[in-house]
Amino acid sequence: MTLHLRVGFMPLVDCALVVLAKDEGFAEAEGLNLELVREVSWSNLRDKLNIRLFDAAHMLGPAAIAATLGVGGVRAPMAVPLALNLDGAAITVTLRRYEELARLAEGDMADTAVSARALAALVARRKASGLPPLTLAAVFGFSSHTYLLCEWLAKAGLSLGTDIRFEVVPPPQTVEARPGMPRRLPPESARWSTPARTCGATAPTRSSPGRPTTWSGAPPPSRS
Repeated sequence: MTLHLRVGFMPLVDCALVVLAKDEGFAEAEGLNLELVREVSWSNLRDKLNIRLFDAAHMLGPAAIAATLGVGGVRAPMAVPLALNLDGAAITVTLRRYEELARLAEGDMADTAVSARALAALVARRKASGLPPLTLAAVFGFSSHTYLLCEWLAKAGLSLGTDIRFEVVPPPQTVEARPGMPRRLPPESARWSTPARTCGATAPTRSSPGRPTTWSGAPPPSRS
């Protein structure tokens, strides 16, 4: 007997296991007929899973937790039986902003506290000059990306949404939304971004003992 499953996914590297399971016949060998449906945003995946248009979905871990807890306007108990990806996230800034941070840094930019203080100085300078606040974005309100961003800003004494303008940009639109970034960089490519790694904004990973992978004090994002 074959079980048909409609599975939503985002066109990102970490959907590879799901795609290979179908294309290479691994799922069929286990009696599963996978119908893969490409989506354009994490909120679409969450909502369609919630109303059972999907049987399963490739999605962000924090989004599943938020939906289960009913945070963010959607309450839909979910189970996460398999992790498709661990770590790899980082903060990427435009080359122009990186150069500004480097000029303001007092110390080694590889230290996240140093780069955070440089960011605080840049924010204060722009405010004093009457310039609009900087805009930073993440792919979803409830994602490790957002909480890592909050962790970095906390080291600068800054708040997301108050001192820094925050936008949600779905993964397929991230490259176009980042003016000044080299177009060769793929969406969510911060891990391979030399400026981001140099300024110490790389997200903590399992190879960084003693550092949390999320900021425990981050407030729940108000946007979905």
